Amino acid sequence: MEIFKKEWGPEDDPDGTIINATILDDGSLKIDGTDYGKSARAFSGGEDYEYGLHISADDVPAFTLELLKRAFNLKGRISFSTIKKICKNANIDIQDWYL
Repeated sequence: MEIFKKEWGPEDDPDGTIINATILDDGSLKIDGTDYGKSARAFSGGEDYEYGLHISADDVPAFTLELLKRAFNLKGRISFSTIKKICKNANIDIQDWYL
């Protein structure tokens, strides 16, 4: 499920970010994103930059509560790096990747 999308810059070559979240068949949670455009090319050298993380099914309930706690007390938007910090602070193991 697409949970976030933002584009900026010129229409003919926009920069953008797309974040998706998926509950897998085993109950675990996968969150992945793609950045594209000029900023991605400058950062990764490719047309896009992909990244993501995986939270085991056993940790999804704790992650949900931590995310709700943070969301109710947060000024501003939750980002991918915010999610990683939430997991780290709550001792929730994640497997992350970058392409």
